[in-house]
Amino acid sequence: MKLINPNKKRNAMTSHINLIRIGRVCKKTQLGKTSIYAKLNKKSKYFDESFPKSIKISEGRVVWIEEEIDSWIQNKILKQSATTRNNSIKEKTKNQKNII
Repeated sequence: MKLINPNKKRNAMTSHINLIRIGRVCKKTQLGKTSIYAKLNKKSKYFDESFPKSIKISEGRVVWIEEEIDSWIQNKILKQSATTRNNSIKEKTKNQKNII
């Protein structure tokens, strides 16, 4: 029976978390700082509940978990692809009805 060192397990979990600052978030999302902060502001008409929350690591310094930003982008792509597929199917169905 192999014993697992709990410290090794904890270190393995935390060593793969990449924290990124606003500039990198902007580059990854292709959004400006103002747009990103508007997505986080519940009072903004651009508020996006699905956008990853920032983490305050010190006074005046916030970061994001890179994997969460990447997942948000991936979800946007998947949602867009699904919408495009659904529209394509609707258009095909409409065209087939017009032929008959």
